[in-house]
Amino acid sequence: NTTPTTVYAEDFSTGDGGWIHYPLTPPDTWMIDSSRPSPVSGGDAWMATDHSAPSDQALETVDIMLPSDYTQMLMSFYNEQDFEDPSGSGGCWDGSMLEISTDGGTSWTQLDGELITDPYDGIGNNGPPTGIPLWCGSEGGFQAWLNSVVDISAFGGEEVRFRFRMLSDAAAGGPGWWIDDMEIVACTDEVTDVALTGIGNLDPAISGF
Repeated sequence: NTTPTTVYAEDFSTGDGGWIHYPLTPPDTWMIDSSRPSPVSGGDAWMATDHSAPSDQALETVDIMLPSDYTQMLMSFYNEQDFEDPSGSGGCWDGSMLEISTDGGTSWTQLDGELITDPYDGIGNNGPPTGIPLWCGSEGGFQAWLNSVVDISAFGGEEVRFRFRMLSDAAAGGPGWWIDDMEIVACTDEVTDVALTGIGNLDPAISGF
């Protein structure tokens, strides 16, 4: 085992981290919010409202240069989901997703097979979410703070940015989506055990580091 190298870490304790936000389908409700502090850093987090009309709200990170000389790289973030109850949708009415760009945000690829600990809950079934794999909570659209871990090893040597999207259909909404404590760690040994509760230096749940 080797000690992981922290490539990037942001907990928004001193501001918005330089992240930007905009509507792909208005409105844009992303803001820094302290109403639901994460269990790691507490305090402020990014949040977007699960709107009760069609919407697609985007939140982008800064550009992050990923090193090329590591065997494995993991990106993680804590998030809490409080969306419209997906019952009856066959998947998700409203929900959220994660994308990556390697060309400065000109084009985006949804991260799906790379999700290690928190796979998408279902396919969007109405409005902007239609046909897209989404997180839409677990019980009644709610999921308490959870550390989502993503394998981004394939992007070593690239300058990347990540985009979080909150999507809603034309019917009911919900309180929204909170995001905090994003971290990227790299290691020369492959991770052998991943749990849902943490990554790297945040929590001793990845024993392969």
